[in-house]
Amino acid sequence: MPNRAPPPETVDNEGSLKEGEAVRAFYNMSDHPSGYRFVRLLDGPPEEAPEPTATGDAKDSKDICVVGLSTGWTPATIAEDWRHDASAEEPRVLVKLHGRFIDPYKQEGPDPIQDMFWRVPRSLIRRTVTPPPELSLFVARWHDYHNYRMGSRCHNVVNEHMLLDVLQNSGSPHEAFGTQGTYEVYSAFIRSTADLSLIGARLSTAMRGQRRAGMYFLWPTHRPASEKRTPGTVGEQELLALMRRMEDTGVRSAWPHDSRFYRELSGKTWPARTCAARPDLRVPLTVEVPFQDFDDDPIKAAEAAIAKLQALTGDSVVDAKSYRGVVKLSFSWQGEHVKAFQGTAQLAKVLAQLFDGATAHAVCLVQQRIENVACEMRYICCRDLASGEHVVQKQLVRMSMKQRSDLDFALTSANTLGQSDALQYCFHGSAEAMAKAEQEGAGLADKWFAWMLDEGYGTPSSCRLDFLVSVEPPQAKGATPAVDVWTVELCECGGSLCDVKCVPRTTAILNDCVCLDSTDGSPPPSGFPKPLPAFAIEVKEPPSQSYANNGTSSNWGVNGNNGTPSNGYGRGARGAGGNSTMMARKKQYGSSNGPSNGPLSAFLAKLGFEGANGGRALLTAVLAVIVMLWLRSRSRR
Repeated sequence: MPNRAPPPETVDNEGSLKEGEAVRAFYNMSDHPSGYRFVRLLDGPPEEAPEPTATGDAKDSKDICVVGLSTGWTPATIAEDWRHDASAEEPRVLVKLHGRFIDPYKQEGPDPIQDMFWRVPRSLIRRTVTPPPELSLFVARWHDYHNYRMGSRCHNVVNEHMLLDVLQNSGSPHEAFGTQGTYEVYSAFIRSTADLSLIGARLSTAMRGQRRAGMYFLWPTHRPASEKRTPGTVGEQELLALMRRMEDTGVRSAWPHDSRFYRELSGKTWPARTCAARPDLRVPLTVEVPFQDFDDDPIKAAEAAIAKLQALTGDSVVDAKSYRGVVKLSFSWQGEHVKAFQGTAQLAKVLAQLFDGATAHAVCLVQQRIENVACEMRYICCRDLASGEHVVQKQLVRMSMKQRSDLDFALTSANTLGQSDALQYCFHGSAEAMAKAEQEGAGLADKWFAWMLDEGYGTPSSCRLDFLVSVEPPQAKGATPAVDVWTVELCECGGSLCDVKCVPRTTAILNDCVCLDSTDGSPPPSGFPKPLPAFAIEVKEPPSQSYANNGTSSNWGVNGNNGTPSNGYGRGARGAGGNSTMMARKKQYGSSNGPSNGPLSAFLAKLGFEGANGGRALLTAVLAVIVMLWLRSRSRR
C-alpha cells in the first residue's frame, strides 16, 4: 500500500502572537500537572452537544456523564503577548481555551467551569482552521481514573497507567501524532451501565479524523452484583450495543476487538462450537447450560450436562456421581468464576454459586476436566502489519499452577516460569517432552489464527492464546513423559501480558487504527504501518507513589484572581465568584499528586488502610477488636 506524504510545512505555527488573537490550540488532558482529567464538553460553538444526559439537557444537568474532547484542537484566545525568546524560562504560549470543562470527580462542583488557561507550544497553535486529523479516537473508560495503586498495569482497565501506555507512551497515537497535533481523542468517563445508552451516533459526528476508531476499556458482565463490587464492570448487553452503534456510524472498534469477535471471546461461545467440530483445535469437550435451564430444575440441568459430555466422549462407564469436570461462567475475568466439580450434586451446587446474581441470559460452560496439568503455555500475539497482512509475532510465556484444591484441581497462577524451572518441575527434566509441548502449542496457535480467518474475524491486532500442558509421569527412570496440549482460553486484546512489555501491543493497535480505510480513500500517512518492536520481558519495579505526568511539563494552573493568569497559569472564572487558588485546591484534595477522597482517606492511608485492600484490612481490624472485647467481657463474668 503506498504511503501518503506529510502535508507541506506552513508558517502558521511560527511567529509572534498578540494578546487577544483568536486561534486554535492543541489541548491534551493528560498534561495536567496534578493528574486531573478535564474534558471539553461538546455543548457550545462550533460543536454541539453529542448526546442527552441521564437527567436531561446537557447545559442544565448537574449529574452529567462526562463526555467530551480530551485531546485535540479547540478554540482559544492568546492571553498574553508572545514572541520567540530562546533564553525565556517559559517558551510556551499562554492561551485561554474556550468552552466548558469538567473533570469526572467534579471536585469543582457539579457544574462545568467556563474556559481554562493553558500553556501550549507555539508549534501547536494555529491562526487558521486546522485540517481534519489523521486519526480520531473514541475512548470509553471508567470514571474513577485515579487508581494507580490498583496494580495489573498491563490488563486492569481501571489502572490509569494502562491507558497511558495505549494512548500516550511509546508506540502510541500521541507519540506518532502529538507533536504535529494530527490526531484527536473523545473520552467518555463511564460511571455505570446506564451511561452507555447516552452515547452513540451523534458523538461520532464530532469525530473529524480521516480514520475513526473506538477503544472500550471496560469489562462486560452478566452479574449486576459485579458492577457494584468490581470497578470498571458494566452490563454485557449494553456495552456491546454501544460498540455496535459506533461501528454502524463508521467508528471501527480497535480495542479490544470488533463487537462480534469480542462477544465470541468474552462470552466464551467458541468452546462448545469447536470442541467436537474441530478436534484438531484440542478444546476440552464442552456443553452450555443456560440460566433458564438451571432455574427450572438445577439437578436435572446438572444431570443433562454430564450426560451430554459422556455422549460426546462415548464413555458412559464413569458414573455420573464420580464424573469430574470444570464449570466456567461466561463474561467473567481472571479465573474468578472457574470451579471444579465431581458428580451431579456438586455440579448443581457449583452452578448455583456461579449463577447467583446473574441475569437471565447468563450461560455456564461445563467442560471435560484435563488431568495431570503441569503448567500453562501462553502465547502473547501481536499482528505485524509491516511484514504482511496476516503476519503475527508470538512470544511464549510459561505459567505455573496455583496450589491444588481438595479435588486435586488448580487454576493457573500469575507467576511465570523460566525455561530451566519449567524443564525441571513440569517436564521431569525431559527436554524432549518440553520441546514436543512447545511445538504442539505453536502449531495450535497457527490453527487458531486460521480459524479466525475462516470465521470472518480477520487477524486480530493483539490477543493471547492459552494452552494447558498435561504431563504423565514417566513410566521408568530416564523415560520421556507423555505430553498432551489442550486449548484452555482465547484471551482478548487487553488480557495480561505476563511480564512481557506492552510496546509491541501498543504499536500493533496503532497500526490497526491508522491503516484502516480512510473516509476519503487516502492511503496511510508516511511511516505506516510501523515495524513491530521485538518482545521484551518487563523488569518489575516498586510502584511509584507519585502520579504520572508522562514526562511532560505542566500546562495548567489556577489562581485566585477571578480566573486571570498569575505566574503564567490560570483558569477562567466560573461565574462572578471566581475560583480558589491552586494551594487551596491541594489542601482540599489532601495532595498535589491527584484526586483523593478527603481528610478521612488521608488519615486512613497514614494508618496503612488504603484502597480496596485497605478497606478490607480496616474491617478485619475492627472485627478483631470487637471479638477481643467480647471475650474479655466474658472472662470477667
